Parts: sequence; structure tokens; C-alpha cells
Amino acid sequence: MASTQWEAGSRKSTTSSASEGRQRYQELSSLDHFSSGRQDTGSMGYPTDGFASEAGGSQQQLQQADELTEQILRRQVPWETYQKADLISDRELQLIKRYDKQERPTQQRLLLEAEEGVLYVNAFFSLLRSIASEEVVQYVLALLEDMVKEGGSKVVGLLKAATTGQGSGDTCAILLRMLQRPDWFTQEKAAFVLSSLLSFTPAAASPATSAPLAAMAPPSSSSSAAAPAASSHSVHTFVEWLCNELRRPSNERSEATAITCLSMLLK
Repeated sequence: MASTQWEAGSRKSTTSSASEGRQRYQELSSLDHFSSGRQDTGSMGYPTDGFASEAGGSQQQLQQADELTEQILRRQVPWETYQKADLISDRELQLIKRYDKQERPTQQRLLLEAEEGVLYVNAFFSLLRSIASEEVVQYVLALLEDMVKEGGSKVVGLLKAATTGQGSGDTCAILLRMLQRPDWFTQEKAAFVLSSLLSFTPAAASPATSAPLAAMAPPSSSSSAAAPAASSHSVHTFVEWLCNELRRPSNERSEATAITCLSMLLK
């Protein structure tokens, strides 16, 4: 009974937050600056050209954000250092080095044409779980965003499959923690990847993605039953964060980013 009451209360609170976000989104979408043009989107509606441009971000802001992302993606991360410190395994090091700094078509092939696609994603989430360095966190989140923009629903399916379903290992839980970090770059990238994950439906996954999803499915009925509650909690927490960014922006891009994330969740 207590569980049922909590779930009902959680749904009510989440619905209230989502309604507030939807109302704010509709109000801002009616402004003239939203009619200046729409961004390109991937097969599931994920923005692929200038995240938050549809929500009214200035061209200068978008250009600066893109330049910063490219600058961060040019970083050379000493992966061996983290393996020697036992923050990542030997196998994870191999996967990360095989993927990192490759051309985008090669990266997509590694993710989507090999059975190890989920393992690559798991390796990068292992970094987010284990390493606190701002430089590494920013780099990994920029890589994850790039994965989604390049691969659309197929890659998001792999991201979804990468969850272990056990507390801190859960992909959504990891990304929600990233929203609490102090730098806006980290928050924005985490928000984009989280929006992609929470708006994903298995029906949209391709056959190539469905197999990894099935293979990674929780084996027990209790784990399966806990999944909807965990997802509901993630949505509730994320929508609350988005609404707070609309009410009290922490960055000049907060409003545009929050609106874009809400539009992805409400589609």
C-alpha cells in the first residue's frame, strides 16, 4: 500500500512538473524568434545541428558552444593513467583506445556493426562512474553526445542497454549526478544525453540494436518490476531540474537548453 501511494504521488508530482515545463515551453515557442528556422534532427528527433538552436539560442551562442565542444574533443586523455590507478579495467582501456580519436564513420561502425557495441558504451559510462576529473567528464560527455547525434536511435538503444540496473551503475542515475556538477558544459551535455535516453522507446530500435537490448535485459522479474519505478523517478528528477533552469537560469543558454530537452521528452 505504501509503495502504491508513493508511486501515485510520484506520478502526480512528475505530471505537475511536466505540465509546468510544457506550459513554459509553449509560451516561449510562440515568440517570434522561434520562427527563424528549425534545426536538423535525427531519425528520432534528436538535434543533430546546434543543440538548443530550435529553442532560440543566438547564433553566436551556438557557434561558441560548438567551438568549445570541438576544443574539448581535441583533448588528449592519458587513459593508461586511469587503468594503472585501477579506475578502469584492462578490457575497458582496450575498448576506449580502439574508439577514441577515430573518424566518426569508424566510431559508428565499432558501435553498430560489432557485437561489442554495448561494451564500448559501458566503458565510457565506467569512466563517468569512477573518475571525478572535470576534464575527463567533459570529454566523455562530449563523446556521448557526438555518438547520439551521429547514430540517432541506434546509438541511444545501446546507451539504454548499457545500464546495469543496480544503483550507481544505472546510466540515468549517472547522468542525473552530472547535472549537479558546477560547470555548465557538463550539465548541458548530460541533459542532452539524458533527454535522448528518457525519450527512447524500444519500438524505435533497429534489429541490430534490439539484440543487445535483449541480451542486457535484467534476468529477474523483480529487476524488471523495479525498472518502471526507476524510470519514473529519473523523469521526475530531470523535469524538476529543467523547470528550475527555466525559473532561475544558471547560464545564458539554460532556457534554450531546457526547452529543447522538454520538447524531446514531450514528443
